[in-house]
Amino acid sequence: CDRNKIKSVSCYGNRFNAACIKLGLKLIVVGDGEELPHLRDFAGDKVDFLGFQDTKNLLELYQNATALIHPAEEDFGIAPVEAQASGRPVIAYNRGGARETVIMDGKNSTGFLFSHQTVESLEDALRRFDPAQFDSNIIRRNSLRFGRDRFLSEIRNYITSSWLKINE
Repeated sequence: CDRNKIKSVSCYGNRFNAACIKLGLKLIVVGDGEELPHLRDFAGDKVDFLGFQDTKNLLELYQNATALIHPAEEDFGIAPVEAQASGRPVIAYNRGGARETVIMDGKNSTGFLFSHQTVESLEDALRRFDPAQFDSNIIRRNSLRFGRDRFLSEIRNYITSSWLKINE
């Protein structure tokens, strides 16, 4: 694990633990996988590991969270959208799908994006994050852009448009 760069899940755990201890924050990690033992090795008393959670428990966790921290670069990343569907802001790495799903626009903001996958950048984001800046109704509305109804409508339109072009 590179000293400054967040590259793997075990690095996330180490960096989050350090940031949480330094800032006095509690981190809840949901999910399981092959990196879980490594995460536990780095964790301190400010990190709770809940393992796999069913949909009901996951919804409750989102609803009771201050924010979701999403430091990974993913093509889309469903967790930030799920958190926003619960009205919770997202603190995310400013790459990949987070650029599309998390909005930083004054009163319409749905989260906070940090620019580097480093301990310092994450700590800075956590320090600057203020939950009072966010409106849960605006955040939830943003998540609807990625909902089932919109997906079905757009896929129907795409298929119809493609069909018409083929048959011109």
